[in-house]
Amino acid sequence: MLRIEDLVDDWRTADRGRVSLGLPTGGVASLTISIFSGPFVFDALYPVHARLYPEGAREAELRAVRIFEVRCPPSSPPPTPAVLRLPADRLRCL
Repeated sequence: MLRIEDLVDDWRTADRGRVSLGLPTGGVASLTISIFSGPFVFDALYPVHARLYPEGAREAELRAVRIFEVRCPPSSPPPTPAVLRLPADRLRCL
């Protein structure tokens, strides 16, 4: 079982980050796992931990870490508040 673990902030994977992987001795495999961000993500370097657990094992036999960089688009400035000007008598009908 290959697991994507220890994601931080608001990152998550589909299928809980677990993929069954059958690999014979000396075999080679390649797979793609997508991660998705929620709103609580920042400009930062983020680690993705992949761990391979043999069938029935509690401890990972193989561990790999990939670091990726996130640059969030600039946020737009907050809207300018509306100003309500009152006449000299300080009354206004709405």
